Amino acid sequence: MSAHQRLFDLPSRDDLDCLPDPAGAEIMFAASPGNGPFDLQAGVGPGQTNRHADVCKLQGLLHLEGYLDTAATNGPTGVWGARDDYALRKFQRENGLAIDGVVRPGGETLEAIRGFSQ
Repeated sequence: MSAHQRLFDLPSRDDLDCLPDPAGAEIMFAASPGNGPFDLQAGVGPGQTNRHADVCKLQGLLHLEGYLDTAATNGPTGVWGARDDYALRKFQRENGLAIDGVVRPGGETLEAIRGFSQ
């Protein structure tokens, strides 16, 4: 356990270095159809479902692309917030996408992230 985790009594992280779902829902990260890094189950962003696993995936992808520094939270948290919204809108703006702060399964923003990440 890191000093940061001991200090704040944080739970350990899962296999994708994301804090466990605070609701206690099971999150499966095994490599299986429909469960890859670009497979969202629902929308992420303002007014969206913001499933813990989907938010973790998106936070990780935004971090890998250099748009979100996850050091302040010691990795992806699975909770969508203002820093995430800013990073996503910056990605959308810099890549000529609609700047709505939303990522939908199969949507243009997710496909743009996929294009940069592969």
